[in-house]
Amino acid sequence: MLEQMRAFLAEADLTDLGAIERVILQHKPDAGPVWVFGYGSLIWNPEMAVVEDGAASLAHYRREMCIKATVHRGSPEQPGLVLGIRYQAGGCCEGHAFRLDQAQLQPSLHRLIERELVTDCYVPLWLPIDLSDGRSVSALTMVVNESHPQFVQPDLDDKVEMIRHAVGGRGSSRDYLLNIARHLSENDIRDAEIESLVVRLQSQRNHRHVFE
Repeated sequence: MLEQMRAFLAEADLTDLGAIERVILQHKPDAGPVWVFGYGSLIWNPEMAVVEDGAASLAHYRREMCIKATVHRGSPEQPGLVLGIRYQAGGCCEGHAFRLDQAQLQPSLHRLIERELVTDCYVPLWLPIDLSDGRSVSALTMVVNESHPQFVQPDLDDKVEMIRHAVGGRGSSRDYLLNIARHLSENDIRDAEIESLVVRLQSQRNHRHVFE
């Protein structure tokens, strides 16, 4: 499914929300309700009609600040960074699952597509997740397209510099990071990279204030 969806998105009109929705639903592996897995800003701001939600985990993937943001949290002139998830054998990404209201499925999916697929740097895949109550469901998940030019892997110091300066249509990359860190903490999710980036960001800010 990864290669099929990646090829489709590379040629698709990303403003044709209905066409993308149809292809996504065609690949749904079962006839059950639609679940969405959130691992970043969806955790606190899903912008979808939700009838059930709760903690969930996705095996063999990990969260990483690895997508160069040029619209929502940065600009082409000053790109920021946002989260993606990547396959990692043996890894585990803790997040949140949302069961969508079937009666409002289309507008919810359209909002999700419009928000996440500004470019084809994400690939929407149906992946098996484990809910905190023991159920396993298939959930729509935005996975980073590692062949896309927005996929980047700078070192931590360079990531901090990108995050510290960038502002986009939804706000600053800095606020995005701090919101991620706060909401992960509130949901008892530990993420070593996020925590390290926050410490470095705040340390640099405090260091500058000492010498101002």
